[in-house]
Amino acid sequence: MTGRERKLTVIAATDADAREEAVAQLQIDFGSIKSVEPKPTVGQFPHWMDKTEARIANKLLTAILSDKELFVRVYDGEDWVTEWTRDRAAIQRETAQTEVTRYYIARQPEGGGAQRVGSFLLIHGNGEDVLSDGSWNPRCDGAEAFIDGMWKRLGLI
Repeated sequence: MTGRERKLTVIAATDADAREEAVAQLQIDFGSIKSVEPKPTVGQFPHWMDKTEARIANKLLTAILSDKELFVRVYDGEDWVTEWTRDRAAIQRETAQTEVTRYYIARQPEGGGAQRVGSFLLIHGNGEDVLSDGSWNPRCDGAEAFIDGMWKRLGLI
């Protein structure tokens, strides 16, 4: 294996142990080499997320965050991974960390406390069908119209 092939192994390795092993071998061959993990930035989902799914999730987030009163909280199917936030980079960073991501949407009044409007469920690995479910809070005025409007805005109904 040439040095170039080993370098590509380090870049492509997603398993931490495989990456460390490849970096160790490169250090033996070439001296000190730093392993760099790709980091998401604003407008970027994790590098392993399907591009079609990322495009749809991005369109959904744009629609949600265009309303200045709305906040998102991310649930990854196992745990809450964000607080209520409008930080797009934080939301995107936590998307697709497990097989499912649910975006809970709420209005946050001046006095605090979130009034949940609804949620959208993304099931990863489904490509263009990533957006699986949208539900609304029946106790929140206008929530059903809001969620239905989001589906229309996304061109899904």
